[in-house]
Amino acid sequence: MKNKYNYIIIFLLITLIITSLLNMKVYSTPKINTISYTKINKIDETNKNKIQIYYPITPYKLLNKKINNYIIIEEKQFLKDASNYPPRIDFYYTFYILYDEYSYKDYLSYVFYKETYTGGAHPDHNILTINYNITKNKIITIDDLIALNSNILNSLSNISRHLLKQNPKFTTHLDLSLLEEGTNPTKENFQNFTLTNTGLKIYFNYYQIAPYYYGYSEITIPYNEIGLTI
Repeated sequence: MKNKYNYIIIFLLITLIITSLLNMKVYSTPKINTISYTKINKIDETNKNKIQIYYPITPYKLLNKKINNYIIIEEKQFLKDASNYPPRIDFYYTFYILYDEYSYKDYLSYVFYKETYTGGAHPDHNILTINYNITKNKIITIDDLIALNSNILNSLSNISRHLLKQNPKFTTHLDLSLLEEGTNPTKENFQNFTLTNTGLKIYFNYYQIAPYYYGYSEITIPYNEIGLTI
């Protein structure tokens, strides 16, 4: 009889635990689905140009549209620019795009590295970033960061100047006037950013803060240092 009561008690406890688990609400960051990529590889022997582009394919329609529009516009612009120069037998006009990706909470961030060469002393380079909130189905821009903190441009300007001047990369022949201008508190200067686990990563294009041979630069600023809760 005693064993019978023990079984009943155990059964009731198990039932209670299962019921509690079924009714429990789980709060977690939305899971970011696996993301793939595609590659465009074209060689035009008639017009002597090469195109190689890597870009992500995501589960999010709005984000894909934004990325695809960027790819289409930049490729068309390259072909238009290349058409202004005559084909050369031993030379190709080239166009490349590579990318990096970051995820932070319910944000996806992409930075695209574009290189174009149509002759001259060196290729042209440009960086563009795209940020997306998967919960709100929204493209995030510098305007959204300003909406969260109206003083963020001033904070970004002051902190980026301090960090860049401490960087050994800029200790020789640093053009302070160019760095000051490229880090002025304007939306244009800080429009390229990604949201990462360690903070807001800011990207500076070629020529923005230093001569061409310095290349592009990037810095990461913890969110709390710029008054950003995100």
